Amino acid sequence: VPLYPGLVDGPEGDGLFKALKAVVPPGTLELFIISGGLQPLLEGCLEHYGLRAYFTAVFACRMREDDPGDGLGARLDFPLETVGFTAKTQKLFNISKGSWKPQGPDVNAKVARGALRVPFENMLYLGDGHSDLAAFALLRMFKGMSIAVHQPGDLRAEAKAKTYSEEQGRAHAWFEADYRPGSALRTAILNWARQVSRGEQPQLGLH
Repeated sequence: VPLYPGLVDGPEGDGLFKALKAVVPPGTLELFIISGGLQPLLEGCLEHYGLRAYFTAVFACRMREDDPGDGLGARLDFPLETVGFTAKTQKLFNISKGSWKPQGPDVNAKVARGALRVPFENMLYLGDGHSDLAAFALLRMFKGMSIAVHQPGDLRAEAKAKTYSEEQGRAHAWFEADYRPGSALRTAILNWARQVSRGEQPQLGLH
């Protein structure tokens, strides 16, 4: 699966994730994927590009496999989990409370603000689709940050991202999905990371 430019190391410089780790104190940054795609495919993609070590967890759709013993081997049986609009917001609460961990609290448990594993105001969420709107809204409600990204050169996708940000006020900003060194999106992400790590109120440049 081809990735957006700038996510992996290349002739132009370090990939985004390595660059992010370099601008914040050690141990203060965690990366997660929340996706409507299939989890094994996403994890396989991370392994292929050497990115798996950067991510704490991948939350995505999962299927059960079953072998009925007919000699044809295991095959997909039924969905174990689907990740859509509301599930994405649930995963954000999972991350905030640490409830995806085996010994973590239940996602519905009331956790004092000071006891949250990751406060929402310390989160940055990037999304490129309609199913990210609820997550955008949740981050805005709890003073986190969200960015709508779009396929480079796709005018229709760009119009949607702009609508989510400027007209609907769901996302805080919108950018072309170009993560290369010096791009507007990478600059905004790295600035956000620096500001949050210093305890400052982060700001993102708008179009």
